[in-house]
Amino acid sequence: MYQMVEENNEMLKKILKKGRWGIFFKTIKYIIIIVLTIGAWYYTKPFVDKAQELYIKVNETSDSIGELKDKAGSAFDFSNLFKKE
Repeated sequence: MYQMVEENNEMLKKILKKGRWGIFFKTIKYIIIIVLTIGAWYYTKPFVDKAQELYIKVNETSDSIGELKDKAGSAFDFSNLFKKE
């Protein structure tokens, strides 16, 4: 009986040791994932900022083209020239 208790005790110690190492490596894994995510964001941020600036400029340009079209109004409407009165 004593020998079985000793064997069980050794197995339980091994299981606990493996569990602790598992927790340690999971923690390291998540730390690496977080660091890589932050690093990727830091690396790509200038590109994202430039794309955002370009998007804003394109929107402003399309808005100004729309305003010019509205201001021109019927100046480019040639259908009135060929109507019979």
